[in-house]
Amino acid sequence: MDLIGSELAILWNDGTEQFIPLKLLRKECPCAWCAKNAGTQSSGPAYTEDSFQVRSMVPVGGYAFQIIWCDGHAGGIYGYDYMRKLPNR
Repeated sequence: MDLIGSELAILWNDGTEQFIPLKLLRKECPCAWCAKNAGTQSSGPAYTEDSFQVRSMVPVGGYAFQIIWCDGHAGGIYGYDYMRKLPNR
């Protein structure tokens, strides 16, 4: 897993490569707050350029990563199965 420009590049164990745009990752954040507010205009996230920049990524066990975004959002735990289902660019 590596950040390349505005994408997260993943080489899976089966040899498949996946390139996920950071904007998509953030907009598909699986945290409870984002899931609850998805699609709502009044209480949905107000994105800035920092919203789509990764500050750091922290492994969670052997099944996921927590992404800390530059705007401070850090609630999402991105499971490998979840990321695998996201569209490849």
